[in-house]
Amino acid sequence: MSNTPANLAYGKRTIRMVVMNGVPKFAATDICNILGYVNPNKTLGRFCNSSPEYVRMDTAGGPQNVRMIGTEDIRAILSRSRHKAVRRLREWFETKVIPAVTFPAFSLVGVTVLIPFREVEAR
Repeated sequence: MSNTPANLAYGKRTIRMVVMNGVPKFAATDICNILGYVNPNKTLGRFCNSSPEYVRMDTAGGPQNVRMIGTEDIRAILSRSRHKAVRRLREWFETKVIPAVTFPAFSLVGVTVLIPFREVEAR
């Protein structure tokens, strides 16, 4: 079974998000690509301590297993990265995304969601 993620628009880029067991998770590849990291697994191994979680989702190349990371992993990457896009991504993530996914009663003002949120099962 493949899952369709919510797509959060960040400038011209898209960050895929799913809710797993009530917890928002984001595609590690999308975050790493924005920050210029070409090897997400190496980056996550260097910056994050959590266990890998994968979700099977539909992509342009067909169904694939996509590594998902939580908000703490994203914060760890953003706090230790030296890339020039960190400041802007951190501000957007902390002021727009986190309040919207933490308190679902609030709207996603300033965050374009291309597909509505949907609970998915972890693999």
